[in-house]
Amino acid sequence: MGIALLGIGILVKVFPNFLAGYGNLSQRERENAQTNRLPTIISLIFTLMGLLLIGGHFASSWLDHPELKSNIGMIVILGGMVAIVLLSNQLTNKRIR
Repeated sequence: MGIALLGIGILVKVFPNFLAGYGNLSQRERENAQTNRLPTIISLIFTLMGLLLIGGHFASSWLDHPELKSNIGMIVILGGMVAIVLLSNQLTNKRIR
């Protein structure tokens, strides 16, 4: 799952249309998103989520707590998705200055 999130992070940076709803944005909203670097920030969040999942896997193996993997995975994915939704809404609607 961590490697998949790393791959999604790279794809979102290169192809921002992979973001859900990005293709349906108006021209003004798309310009706002590009100016506010939305694809770059979303890419960083996906990459961070992938690295945290990979690190959590190794940490749970090192600490001999296999249940830690699922707990870390759930927290990282839910927290990352909430952050993505909130940031994307804010960066899309923020006015260009």
